[in-house]
Amino acid sequence: MMELIGRLVLRVKNNFMEKSKTEFIIIKNGPLHVKGNFTLKGTDGKLIDVVDEVYLCRCGASKNKPFCDGSHKTHGVND
Repeated sequence: MMELIGRLVLRVKNNFMEKSKTEFIIIKNGPLHVKGNFTLKGTDGKLIDVVDEVYLCRCGASKNKPFCDGSHKTHGVND
């Protein structure tokens, strides 16, 4: 099982990453694009319903955390 916790921390259990088809793509000056087979948990430990693709906030300014809402365009993430 794989979990994303907080902003960009990844925890891998039971060598799942070796068998996973999950991709993590850092979009230059933008969000983290995650697609594939994964589980997303909120800071309260509850599962967040996702399909197979999400864009996660990296700038910290999103009003829809952990998801990107485009705030990086005005607040900036400089890669």
